[in-house]
Amino acid sequence: VDSERTWIQSLSFEDDLASKYLVSLERSMSHFSGASHEQLTSSLERFIAVLVGMFALILGMVMVGTLTSGLTQRYIIEGNAARQMATLKTYLRQNEISKNLMKRVARNAQRAISGDLPADSVQLLQVISEPLKAQLHFEMYSRLLAYHPLFYDLMNDKNALMRRFCNEATSILLLVTGDVVFSLWE
Repeated sequence: VDSERTWIQSLSFEDDLASKYLVSLERSMSHFSGASHEQLTSSLERFIAVLVGMFALILGMVMVGTLTSGLTQRYIIEGNAARQMATLKTYLRQNEISKNLMKRVARNAQRAISGDLPADSVQLLQVISEPLKAQLHFEMYSRLLAYHPLFYDLMNDKNALMRRFCNEATSILLLVTGDVVFSLWE
């Protein structure tokens, strides 16, 4: 290997470190595009070029595979949501629901699909222990309840009571403008 001339010697870059670095970087980057501007002059250079080429090929395959997988997952998720919306609209039309109510229902369903996940849709939440669920509910709801002075005081004084309250007496209700939550005599 010592008797063979390297590209550094053949291009007279032996003394200039910056030139060596730039040419090395340029040659390494050329492997990503598949082009090589200089002929390799030693076996060691060829071996390293093959290794870099294989690395570039594998890296490219991993990048393309990751991108393709992500796009496929997004397509499946969005396709499922679109099918659900189409099914809902078909159901509403079949039952002769008014246009105004149909729009409200579709808008509400769209927000529900694209918004926060309800706990029912997360299957693994069904298998965690009750004490962990209680802790989870406390962290979810206590921040919201702390705005009310009564709950704020209870949180500071009787933390166990608030943990139980958050676990057993609170839930999330999805609403949109125009929904009636309370009515007279209810």
